Amino acid sequence: MSPRAHPNSNSTGPITWDNYSLKIDGRRVVFWGGEMHPFRLPSMNLWQDIFEKFKANGFNVVQSYFHWGFHCWNDQTVDLTGIRGIEYFLKLAQKTGIYVAARPGPYINAETTGGGFALWTKTLKARSRTADAGWTDAWMPYISKMAELLEKYQYPKGPVIAVQVDNEFTGDADTDREYMALLEKTYKDAGIYVPLYHNYPNDVENPWVSGVGAPDLVGYDVYAIGWKGCPINYTDWKQPYSTPYTSFKQYMEGVPLFFPEFGGGSFDSWGGNGEALCRLHANENYERLYDRWTLAYGATMQSTYMTFGGTNWGNLRFPQDYTSYDYGAPITESRQVGDRTYEKKLLGLFLQTASDFLQTDMATGTVSSSDVRNDVRINPETAAEFHILRHTDIASMADTSFSVIIGNVTVPQEDGTLVRLNGRDSKILPGNLAFLDQHLVYSTADILTWGNIDGTDYLLLHGISGEDGEIVLQVSGTPAVQFLGSSANKGKTTLNGSQLRLNFAIDGLLPIKITGASVPLTILVADKPTAYSLWRLDTRHGPAFVYGSYLVRGESATSGNTLWLRGDTNDTSTVEVFASKSFKNVAWNGEQIDTTTTNYGSLKAQLKGPPTASVPKLTGWTVGYEAPEKQAAFDDSDWTVANRTTTNYTLAPPDGQPVLYSDDYQFHVGHVWYRGHFSGTGNEKQLNITVQGGDNSVYAAWLNGAYLGAFNSTGKAKADVLDLPENTVSKGSNVISILVDGMGSDEDEPHEQYKAYRGLYAAQLLTTSNDSVGPAITWKIQGNLGGENIVDPHRGTFNTGGKFGERKGWHLNGFPATSANNFTTGVSLPHNFGAAGVAWYFTDFTLNFPKGTDNPVAVSFAKPDQNKHYRAEFYINGWNYGKLIPDLGPQFDFPVPPGILNTNGKNHIAIAVHGLNDKDNTFADVQLKILASYTYSGPEWIQTEAPDYDESVYGKSSSQ
Repeated sequence: MSPRAHPNSNSTGPITWDNYSLKIDGRRVVFWGGEMHPFRLPSMNLWQDIFEKFKANGFNVVQSYFHWGFHCWNDQTVDLTGIRGIEYFLKLAQKTGIYVAARPGPYINAETTGGGFALWTKTLKARSRTADAGWTDAWMPYISKMAELLEKYQYPKGPVIAVQVDNEFTGDADTDREYMALLEKTYKDAGIYVPLYHNYPNDVENPWVSGVGAPDLVGYDVYAIGWKGCPINYTDWKQPYSTPYTSFKQYMEGVPLFFPEFGGGSFDSWGGNGEALCRLHANENYERLYDRWTLAYGATMQSTYMTFGGTNWGNLRFPQDYTSYDYGAPITESRQVGDRTYEKKLLGLFLQTASDFLQTDMATGTVSSSDVRNDVRINPETAAEFHILRHTDIASMADTSFSVIIGNVTVPQEDGTLVRLNGRDSKILPGNLAFLDQHLVYSTADILTWGNIDGTDYLLLHGISGEDGEIVLQVSGTPAVQFLGSSANKGKTTLNGSQLRLNFAIDGLLPIKITGASVPLTILVADKPTAYSLWRLDTRHGPAFVYGSYLVRGESATSGNTLWLRGDTNDTSTVEVFASKSFKNVAWNGEQIDTTTTNYGSLKAQLKGPPTASVPKLTGWTVGYEAPEKQAAFDDSDWTVANRTTTNYTLAPPDGQPVLYSDDYQFHVGHVWYRGHFSGTGNEKQLNITVQGGDNSVYAAWLNGAYLGAFNSTGKAKADVLDLPENTVSKGSNVISILVDGMGSDEDEPHEQYKAYRGLYAAQLLTTSNDSVGPAITWKIQGNLGGENIVDPHRGTFNTGGKFGERKGWHLNGFPATSANNFTTGVSLPHNFGAAGVAWYFTDFTLNFPKGTDNPVAVSFAKPDQNKHYRAEFYINGWNYGKLIPDLGPQFDFPVPPGILNTNGKNHIAIAVHGLNDKDNTFADVQLKILASYTYSGPEWIQTEAPDYDESVYGKSSSQ
């Protein structure tokens, strides 16, 4: 099949492109992106912390989903304030100096409830993701408002350089194409001129490369070693594609190869193996190998999904996912960077420096070993070469030594030396490359970055400790070479005509000074751990290269003759600075530091590590009991009567029964209560009931306060027949109480799946052994307080469901959980709270972390005895920050970010525990845990604004 010319080729405006790369203001620019979602980090000042970590670690783009349902909890609301403040998000990105690729949906997938659709659309008759007028009317207010905002902040007015249209849409019918075209028209009508793009979920022929609805750019998802669950055997790197992505280019012409989602790990499922295994699976070697693999295919636009995952706080998750959305990503859920982040930095700095790489064609290279693959990228204008080496078997753990032909030279030339690939390693060896005022014939060490300081060119390289390094430069005259530093005795110089060859062993940091040419050159060769600690700053006096420290964010000031470094440490460390002599002093986080000068001109200094921080033991619990709804005498007069007879959902209720789906009554998240009233004869023996709460859901049932048990209510509901205990049915008035633990709505896969019902489908009483139908049941329903008209817009629609305590504000600071209201104080954990139902535990604690530190904290739950079955949700200062299901796991530690957690002041924790045993429900211990400690130079966090308990909103209540 011949390539199709893309219809929307852009040759005007500030953002252009060709088949090689994006161009910004006419200059080729790599799109080296990292994905993060602001809705998964509701502490807004920490968005800048993430941006700074992205930028310092080589990313130049933050790619972000924006969540329609998060902003629009009813059809009258598009909220862009507070934790939904996308304008603030864009301003922080602009302040940090990082581009933004915006992905507003309407559909985002993202392992979030409903795939990001506004959940009130579940009841629409209109088919989603079509040109149906009802569907257009639903998304238009949100997308129009987002388009208006993105237009305001598109480049060069702001950081937005691209906007994604919908997400992973495989439809190809006329109405599907018209839907995409309508979205694109909405953006264009708002004045959006930056490229619109779409990502396709696989490498089959993409319908969006041409025709109606085709955006400007198309991209593909790449989850190289799998997706959906963390493996038990994290060393298993089976390649899922026999000829990976060889088909991409045959469908594309005139646009760069673009991977909007390159797998940075995987989400894990309930009952899975834990995100720690995801991080081991997609480790720094994974980044090193697979990032170079996509570059070998010619990708110059790529974003890692996820780079920072964050948290499915509240009811954000979809049914298969638990609270942590860590994703095994390069930056952890608790905002910690490490080797995977640093590995990303090595390539990010290279790609932002070596613009020759952004315009290359594929060629096949030659190596001396059949076990090694050599993909060559050659720039057609400059003839620069880039040899991307890896084992032919991408999962190989072999240690292979070999030679490679670069240009017309067999490399390395030095006797007794070879290029080496040890296991899952990959290298990019440059050849015939002009940089600054120098010419590199080839190098067997990877390029990190380069720059000129005070008239001296600097070339920074990196490799694997213990391996041979060889560099050949084109020179004039007879240059003088000095090998300096601790590795000085490991260097050798050979001059052959106009070519200067340097041979050395890679170990630590090796400075090589070359003088005698018109522009002197210093080469800094680092082994991998040393390169990981390299930070590049572009200062008012040119680039500065800083080795050492956990993180260097940038400069804290730009005045005087001081280099004002701003960074974080995780231990005492040595920092080494290569910078202009115009800087007479070096400061660290605003304080001058003592430096010594090395024999090669750098400055070294010692940095302090973080002081010790501690957390208090959680004691002095107060307990209260709820679920009065299970009692027959409970007053449900203000509940919604479930008496609808029609629904737009494709599955109609059984004949003679009302519509019982919770979405039809505007209850979309969390727990939902049903109370069924019937007039009994005393002959009722069983209840035939069908409940669907999503995968991993359960429901609990009572009859007149007598517990019938807890049962699965998965996404593929089946009827349960519940035996009614003897003497529980009264002649006359009776009440069935059902508490459904809603686990979220499905994503839109297959099409319209997100509309799958939640709650009850049907319920009938059976009277005799021959299953004759008993009396009719009249149902009432209650979910979150206010339904779609939520009462706490600060925290938003996903924070609470319909448990009694949530409706009464028990989760909030200031709620009077006192003995006067029948709560029991002075309780210690573990604690037996008795019969099935919901118990709430409360305590306060104070933190006082040292100033200028970051100490990520997790709420850590002990595992209960195997025969104790419960589910728990906990609230920190009113924020629902985790759901615990010990029977499923794997999550027992729940990070809570500063801004939700008050790191220097009083905090309140409330825990709602739904006991599933009929008796002796026992809640295990809960404590705080510091995950790590750092000195901190990032943006100061503030407490996220949200209201405390207000009796006028929630009313009075007491423990039952």
